[in-house]
Amino acid sequence: LLPSLKDPDVRPDGRSTPSVWRWANSSLNTEQQAAIQNIVRAEQRPLPYIIFGPPGTGKTTTVVEAVYQLCKHEDNLRILLVAPSNDAADVLVERLSQYFPPSELCRVIAYSRTIDMLPAPIQSYAREKVSEGGKIGEILRMKIVVATVNFAARLVFLGVPRGHFDVLCVDEAGHATEPEVVSAAASIMDFTEESNRCGQLILAGDPKQLGPIVTSDICRRFGLEKSYMERLTEDEAYARKSGTYPKELITKLIRNYRSHYSILKLPNELFYDGDLITSSDFGVSHNLSKWEYLPRQGFPIVFHSMEGENLREGNSPSWYNPQEAMQAVEYVDLLLNRSRPPLRSEEIGIITPYHRQAQKIRLALDKKGIGKDIKVGSVEVFQGQERRCIILSTVRSETEHLTTDLRFNLGFVSNKKRFNVAITRAKALLIVIGCPRVLALDKDNWHPFMTHCWENGGWVGDEWDPHTDDETIDLRDEEDDFESEDEEDDEIVVAPSQMVQQGAAGFIAREE
Repeated sequence: LLPSLKDPDVRPDGRSTPSVWRWANSSLNTEQQAAIQNIVRAEQRPLPYIIFGPPGTGKTTTVVEAVYQLCKHEDNLRILLVAPSNDAADVLVERLSQYFPPSELCRVIAYSRTIDMLPAPIQSYAREKVSEGGKIGEILRMKIVVATVNFAARLVFLGVPRGHFDVLCVDEAGHATEPEVVSAAASIMDFTEESNRCGQLILAGDPKQLGPIVTSDICRRFGLEKSYMERLTEDEAYARKSGTYPKELITKLIRNYRSHYSILKLPNELFYDGDLITSSDFGVSHNLSKWEYLPRQGFPIVFHSMEGENLREGNSPSWYNPQEAMQAVEYVDLLLNRSRPPLRSEEIGIITPYHRQAQKIRLALDKKGIGKDIKVGSVEVFQGQERRCIILSTVRSETEHLTTDLRFNLGFVSNKKRFNVAITRAKALLIVIGCPRVLALDKDNWHPFMTHCWENGGWVGDEWDPHTDDETIDLRDEEDDFESEDEEDDEIVVAPSQMVQQGAAGFIAREE
C-alpha cells in the first residue's frame, strides 16, 4: 500500500492468461484491453494497479470487463468491488448483472438502507442485514460482492475472514479518502502471501477530477482531501517517464467517447498532457455544431460575458446572480422551444457552484413552465454524468470574499478540479455564462478557456480583451462571518452520496 522503487517490477508467479482473448464487450479499445490483461496477469502484486480514466474514456466499462475476465480465467477467485457512494455501487451491479446471476453476484447494503431503495433491476441482487440469520455464509459463497468502500471496511467485523477476497477493486477511487481505501484493504485483504493468492488491489478513477469532499479542518490539514489514488500517481514508482506511465502499474485510457473536439481540446491540454483522442460518435457530438444561435457555426461553445449582480442572503456564503439565472433560463427556452429540432429536457444540464443559484434557476424554470426534467446542481452532482448540452453559470461578478470561496470549497476560481469537471460534461454544446473580469483571475484555467472561446468566435455579450492585464488580488485567508454552504434542498438536485461531513471529533462520516 506504500510502494517504493525498491519493489519488484513484476511478480514471477502472475496468473496464466490465454493466447487469444475472448471479450464480453467487443468494442473495447487497445488501452482498455491492455489494462484488463495487466489486471488478469496480476504481475504487479502486491502493488496497486491503477486505471487512469479521464472524462468519457470508458473507465467503468473497463472495470466491468476486468471483473468478467478475472472470473472467467480463475474459477475460485473472490472479488470485492467497492465505490465511495451507493449510486456508484448500484451502477456497477447493474452493469455486471448482464453477466452474473444473483447466485454469483450480490450487492451488500448497510442497515440504513432497504432493498426497495435500490433500482428495480438490481433488487434481486441485494443482501441486507447480512449479520443476521447466518447470511454472512451466503456472502462468503459469492464470486463478486459489491459494497460502498465504507461498508467494506466493516465486513471483517461481520465474520468475513482476512484474506477471503483475492481482489479488491475500488471504482471512482479519486472520490475516496486514503483512510477509507486503506482501512478496507488492510482489514479484508492479505498482501503478505508470497503465493499466487497474494491480494490484488485495483484503483479506477481520475485524479484530475474532484477528490474527496472533506469539511473537517483537521482532516484537511493532514492532507485527506488528496485521495490515495492521487497520491500514488504522484509517487515515483508510478510517475510518467519519457511520456509514458509504467505499464505494469498504470494504464491511462485516452479515447474520449463523449465530447466534440472543440469542447475537449482545452481540458485535454491543461490536465491530460494532450493525450486524449476524440473518438465520439460524430452524429452525437457534432449534431449541435450548426445550432442556429451559435455566434460562430462549427464551434459549439458559447461564452456569454456579463457582469450581473452578486447577492447573498443572511450570512450564508452561497451567492446568487439573478441576471445569470435569467440568461440560463433564456438559453433553455431557446433549446427547448426555438431550436430546430428542439432538445429534450433530459438532454440539458445546468451546473452552478452555488446552492442558492441552483435554487433560483430551478424556481425560474418552474415559473416559466419549462425544463421540468432538467437537472440543476453543483459540479459534485454532475461528476460521472454527461448531457448533450451543458449550461454553466459561474455566478461571481465581484472579487470580494473569493478567499471565503476557497475556504468553504465553493466557486470555480482557482479550483482546477471543479473547473475540469464542469467543462467536460457536455457532449455537443457548452454554454458558459460569467464575468470575465473575475474569471480571468484564474490564469491557469479560466483565462485560457475564455481565450479559446474569444479566438474561435464563441464570444457574446460584454467585450473582453484577453491580451490586457487583468486585476490581481491577494487570496490570503480573511475572517468572514459566514456559515457553511447550505445543505440540500427539495427544489434542486443535490448529491448526498458525495457529501463527506465532519464528525464530532473531526473524523469523516460517509454513507454506507
